[in-house]
Amino acid sequence: MDQEGIDIALLYPTIGIFWEGWVQEAKLATAYCRAYNRWLVDFCSENRKRLYPVAHISLLDPQGAVEETLRAKKDGCVGVYLSPDMPARGGKHFDDPAFVRFWETVQDLDMPVGFHVIVRDLPSFRDWVRFDASFGLFNFAFLAIDVMAAFTQMLSLGMFEKYPRLKCSVLEAGANWISAWLDRMDHKYRVMASRTPITRKPSEYFYRQCLVSADPDESMTAQVVEHLGADYFIWASDYPHIDASFGVVAELKERLAPLSAAAQRKVLGENAVRFYGLAV
Repeated sequence: MDQEGIDIALLYPTIGIFWEGWVQEAKLATAYCRAYNRWLVDFCSENRKRLYPVAHISLLDPQGAVEETLRAKKDGCVGVYLSPDMPARGGKHFDDPAFVRFWETVQDLDMPVGFHVIVRDLPSFRDWVRFDASFGLFNFAFLAIDVMAAFTQMLSLGMFEKYPRLKCSVLEAGANWISAWLDRMDHKYRVMASRTPITRKPSEYFYRQCLVSADPDESMTAQVVEHLGADYFIWASDYPHIDASFGVVAELKERLAPLSAAAQRKVLGENAVRFYGLAV
């Protein structure tokens, strides 16, 4: 972190993005999460001013999800990672009554939920996949689709209307798409309002309750930030995953250079401090 110029890190799961969806035993899923969260809190105790744990929570066990969220918050976790994968929550949609207590809990605890890509050999877009070496780029690029789908379902099912203090971060899918997608959502809402359980334009919920994480190698981040506003962007290094590299802070600063100093500070750190309520 010192070498990269990173002051503070929020730690999201790595191994956890592989096992969810395969594990179908609800209590086992919660046990996996609890073991990881306890380990992570211990790991971050090395420097509590610079390392902040984000709890892995499985919705396969709704009651266990509530109990583990409460326990993780007490231990110092500042947010919740959720798999965007349908099998990871037993095929249930986010507005399923089984999850009401969970959404109420993260809202009341002021713990932002975040969706990150998952890696399975049976992805949601598997009908498009051919499992050979020539499909590596296709498979890798499309991992973002699950995150985009989860975020879109949260908006369209009215989760941010039912839970107006719920906060959500959209992770590991890049950020340059968000402007076009919100435009599309707002346009389609105009003709589908009677069949959609929300009372505001989708973009209004995003502005009120969400952040999106930019990747350092995206080429239009400054323009998208300028268009939507600097308050809605954070960034991630993706370390230690396969597409991570060193020098990301310098790269990101170069991308953001056209913005004002105040806007750069927000994207580089101030938004994360505010959104996650970090004690810095």
